[in-house]
Amino acid sequence: MARHQMRTSPLRWAASIAARHSWWVLIAWIVIAGGLNIVVPQLEQSAADKSAAIIPADLPATQALREMSRDFNAPVSTAVGAVVISSTHEIGAPESRYYSELVAKLLADKDNVAYVLDMYGNPATRDFAISPDKKAVTLTVAGQGDVGTAKAHHVTSVVRDAIASISKPPGLQAHFSGAAPTVADEFSSTDTSMLIITAISVVLITALLLLTYRSLFAAMIPLLTIGISLAVARAVVSLLGQHGVLPISSLTVTLMTALVLGAATDYAIFQLAGFHEARRRGLDPITAVITGSNRTAHVLVASALTVALSAGALVFAKIGLFTTSGPPIAVALLITLAVSLTFTPALTSILGRRTLIEPRPSRQHQWHRLGTRIIRRSIPLAALSVIVLLALAAIAVTLRPNGDDHAMQLRASDSTRGYDEVARHFPANEILPEYLVIRTDHDMRNTNDLAALEVAAAAVSQLPTVAYVRSITRPDGHPLPESAIGYQTGVIGERLADAHHRIDAARPELARLAAGVTQLRAGAVTARDQLPALVDGTKQVAAIAGSLLDLLPTATRIAHAAGTDGNNLTATLDRLQNLTGTLTQLVTTLQPSRVAFDRLVDALAPLAAPGAACPPGCLPAKQAFTALDAATHGALRQAFAAAQATQAITPDMLATVNKLLPDLRAGLTQITALVSSLDGRSPEQIRADLTRLTTGVDALSNGIGQIAEGLTQAKNGTDQTVSLTDQLAAGLDDAAKYLRTLSSQTTTGPGAGFYLPPQALTDNRFVAGSRLLISSDGHVARMLVMASSNPYGNRIIDSVGDVSASARAALEGTVLDGAEVESTGIASVTANIFDQVEKDFILFAIVAILAVFLILVFLLRSLLAPLLLVGAVALSFASAVGISVLVWQHLIGIELHWSVLPVAFMVLVAVGADYSMLFASRIREDPDTGMTRSIIRAFGTTGSVITTAGIVFAITMFALMSGSVMFLLQTGFTIGIGLLLDVAVIRTILVPTVMHLIGERVWWPAHHKPASVETPS
Repeated sequence: MARHQMRTSPLRWAASIAARHSWWVLIAWIVIAGGLNIVVPQLEQSAADKSAAIIPADLPATQALREMSRDFNAPVSTAVGAVVISSTHEIGAPESRYYSELVAKLLADKDNVAYVLDMYGNPATRDFAISPDKKAVTLTVAGQGDVGTAKAHHVTSVVRDAIASISKPPGLQAHFSGAAPTVADEFSSTDTSMLIITAISVVLITALLLLTYRSLFAAMIPLLTIGISLAVARAVVSLLGQHGVLPISSLTVTLMTALVLGAATDYAIFQLAGFHEARRRGLDPITAVITGSNRTAHVLVASALTVALSAGALVFAKIGLFTTSGPPIAVALLITLAVSLTFTPALTSILGRRTLIEPRPSRQHQWHRLGTRIIRRSIPLAALSVIVLLALAAIAVTLRPNGDDHAMQLRASDSTRGYDEVARHFPANEILPEYLVIRTDHDMRNTNDLAALEVAAAAVSQLPTVAYVRSITRPDGHPLPESAIGYQTGVIGERLADAHHRIDAARPELARLAAGVTQLRAGAVTARDQLPALVDGTKQVAAIAGSLLDLLPTATRIAHAAGTDGNNLTATLDRLQNLTGTLTQLVTTLQPSRVAFDRLVDALAPLAAPGAACPPGCLPAKQAFTALDAATHGALRQAFAAAQATQAITPDMLATVNKLLPDLRAGLTQITALVSSLDGRSPEQIRADLTRLTTGVDALSNGIGQIAEGLTQAKNGTDQTVSLTDQLAAGLDDAAKYLRTLSSQTTTGPGAGFYLPPQALTDNRFVAGSRLLISSDGHVARMLVMASSNPYGNRIIDSVGDVSASARAALEGTVLDGAEVESTGIASVTANIFDQVEKDFILFAIVAILAVFLILVFLLRSLLAPLLLVGAVALSFASAVGISVLVWQHLIGIELHWSVLPVAFMVLVAVGADYSMLFASRIREDPDTGMTRSIIRAFGTTGSVITTAGIVFAITMFALMSGSVMFLLQTGFTIGIGLLLDVAVIRTILVPTVMHLIGERVWWPAHHKPASVETPS
């Protein structure tokens, strides 16, 4: 019944179709492979176009990096890099122009560049971006997309094209380096390595196959199986990747190709070994193909499923490097299985019918002897192998994962050259900072919050893994000199010292001031003593002036008086003087006839007097006088009156009048001037002015008295000031010396403190720096923490959590106590990757082991044997890791990349289980009774096959070491060593000896050995 079921099983049916219709099967696969490769882009192109992110978006550091971008109003991006510009001489105008052109070009490319942090282009922050030797500057550039994605790789190329498109001054070089460009260069190196790895693998496999089979046609079967498997698998994975069904990357191409090379070769070797075994039993070629394929098909299916399920288990991982490798490998291995179950038997049938691949003489007897010797020494060999494997596995516990993507590149690239320039010109790796982010619910742009930020920055800068911290309070990595308490006290001390010098210089002037105050006081006292007399005199003058004012109307009339002829008094006086002169002459002339003249005047008096009595006889004369006077219009009588007046005038009188006339004229002039000076004011107004004058003099007297009293007090104060000046100068000198000493001890070091005056918040340097280091609303501050050694190194990664912890502890008790504190950057991201890799490894390892165990249970129909085989391959893996750690970490000095162990586990557990599975299945199907004989016979039938397959697979893995990326070398070495261990120790010694020691109980819960599934003809 078992035979009938086997003969009619789908696997036997497929082998029969392939053997009997071989050409159609070959043509079908060739058409499929050719058609797919014509219509589907090459896998390398798809990987370049659709490369998935290698870093999970939900890692804490990744989320922090995204959130920081949002806080600073920048597009969200994790593809951050830096342009490193260096010159053989100090950066000057030509280099600055190149820098400005590059910045402008990058900012204009919104499709590829998310943002640019331009510190050198801003004069306020320029000094913080240039290297200490003034020969290099850095420019942070964030590209669109995430690290490892096709977009990020494209951005790297675009930025480098922009760098190359601008003419460089002599001696200048520019490189695009940093985290994202490093990954892009790493993937580019992987792509380049793939051609070399594939070529070397094919050459080594061909050489080993020729050495094994001594037949070109026999060697062609595995090689053509490889070719068709790769052609179809690459096209299918490319198609699925193009449509987003499978995540892919450059690493997909490398690992998938390597595993298809090894698996296809192993499957073809198993198939060819079954054919040769059947031919040795005398079966015809077609029957031999069917029989051999049928005998190994279930092992191939189980083997492919174990590898596929192990690889597929990586779908549970979060790290992009695993998710882009595992599922595509699973698909490729299933395609390789389909090719091996159909194409390989068809090709074997074609060549077998032409007797081109006939078997060489069997060497089973050699393996029988080896098996016999091993079984005879089961206990010591089992113990020794376990001890050796455990000893090697123990070394694995010293493993330190390596996240240095920079060191993974064995050949120089643009990113590595950038790192070299940074190391040459900067004290730390400026392009790979760790960002310390502090968030609060208020604006931190004030002195108290800035002081708290400085406390955090100072605490972080004291960590042994930190070189320096750039923050708003220390933009150049060192505390602002102006913010130190010592600086402030120093400024005050200098000002006090200057005041002391000024006081010393002003002492002579102060002495002169004191003397002047003394003299002024003496004068004021004298004036005060003399003022009473002045007041009395003023009052007398005012009284006299009041009396004179009584004459003012008369004086005014005199000044304005005028004769009937309209002439004023001055003119009248002039005429009077002339008349006086005439009268003087007349009187003088008449003086000798004075008596006669008097008589004549007396005689004519009755005639001239109108009412006078006139003696008889004189009446006619009077009438005649009157008539004549009338005829002269009264002139005669006026003349007579004048003669009468002249009669009384004497020469002395006229002389007196002549003497008085000048004085009268001068007095009249003064009266006229006085009246004119009054400007029309009335006597009452003038009296009011005099009253105010006397009142003012009284007030002046009182004021002078008060001045004298005040000057007396001023003199006392000045004398006291002079006496205290020496004491003040001495005190200022002591204060200045004290503050200077305090400044020298608190400007730097733990006593520096922090104080930033409010006016400093508007300083151009602070404003420019705040745009880069404080969010626009002031609620978020970030610091750039520069590592003291390689930011990718374990020393930095292991202690990266100390950055946020130290800052958080420093903020306790400050105004920022309770603020949200987190860090992000390449070190944090790498630390998160290490943690996530560990979680992913544990998860998918459990799934993979469980899958392999279940397949073995189904194949062997046992529980104990699968446990033994799974335990053996797990020990083999641990031992291989131990050897790899010993060689790479302890001897060479390079830790294993974090991706090596998961990938190695995926391959070694699956492939190692395959070899043990084939060996155990041959023991189980042997018709002979007894465990010992079954084991020895299994040695004979599988020894050469498994050894050849294991060596070929190991060579394929060792071929990865021809690549130019370190983790490929380490992965290839670890898997290769593991496969050799599995072939040489696990399958050859450990599994046979332990199974022999356990005996038939190994098939528990079954209690009997079943009959063979097929009896040889």
